Amino acid sequence: PQAASRGVTGLSMGGFGALRFGFLHPDIFGAVYALSPAFIGFAAEFGPENSTMVAVPGVTSYADLQRHVATTRTRENYAGLLYICAAALSPNPDAKPLPIDYPFITRDGRLVPNPPVHARWQAAMPLTMLDTHLANIRRLRAIGFDVGTSDHFRHIPVTVRALDHELTARGIAHQFSEFAGGHTDRAQERLVQHALPFLARHLLSTPGKN
Repeated sequence: PQAASRGVTGLSMGGFGALRFGFLHPDIFGAVYALSPAFIGFAAEFGPENSTMVAVPGVTSYADLQRHVATTRTRENYAGLLYICAAALSPNPDAKPLPIDYPFITRDGRLVPNPPVHARWQAAMPLTMLDTHLANIRRLRAIGFDVGTSDHFRHIPVTVRALDHELTARGIAHQFSEFAGGHTDRAQERLVQHALPFLARHLLSTPGKN
């Protein structure tokens, strides 16, 4: 029953969650390993270059959003993913037709940040948390993460490499690896052969100091 004996790991959005949980709660988790963590910073298609980053035109209900996702599904269709993120990061019960706010709006034909919502999302992202929660992050026993070089979510390799760079710049020890593959390739192998052994090496199996 101690942080030094408790780790957290996850894949994709779970990797985002694992990093956030660790950065927010070093009193609960002693070590973190994130596999292909998504949405840890705005970049590439997770930003204003993707027109889906604004409310889907003409959406009148959640069912309408589902129909849009079903009829326009591609490997990088963000209509559903964006709604999920907005429900977690910027819910707004008073907003119509969907009870959420988006981080981007259209102005003069261009997609630009919606300042208060964009700031709220950015504050929740692990890359931003390196500055706002640095003391917490330094308390962790270990941080590890990986990424596939051909991940079809193009923002993930960019932001994960940025996380590696920023942790290094702050003198925070961590483990980072890249592998030849896509977003979920070799997921079980990565979990069993990398993530869990990494946590096992750094966590205490007996009572001790955090």
